[in-house]
Amino acid sequence: MPDAPDTVRKHPGGTTVEYAVAWQDGTPTRYVGRLRVSEDGFGIDGTETASGIGRERATVPRTDLCAATAERRGDLPAVRILTNHRTYLVELLQGGLGAALLLADQLAALIG
Repeated sequence: MPDAPDTVRKHPGGTTVEYAVAWQDGTPTRYVGRLRVSEDGFGIDGTETASGIGRERATVPRTDLCAATAERRGDLPAVRILTNHRTYLVELLQGGLGAALLLADQLAALIG
């Protein structure tokens, strides 16, 4: 798989980059869904993997971003995103470590 975002959308306000992800927000619950990065920050949503019923969604403005680092979690590339309120662990379901580095760089560029 290429080391690139899943989807790139250009619109009058800028560009939104989307990734297929599995993620946790500091709780044991794991979700599968989408991460969207734009000039304003990021949005993440997903369905709970254990039940397939629960759904979670969060929007994080760029002013709340503190750090983003790429790492490897088992076989999956991942990005740990630290915000003012919680830490997200985001595993990329498509792409390799290069895609995780790209995502971490995109998020880091939004900080301060």
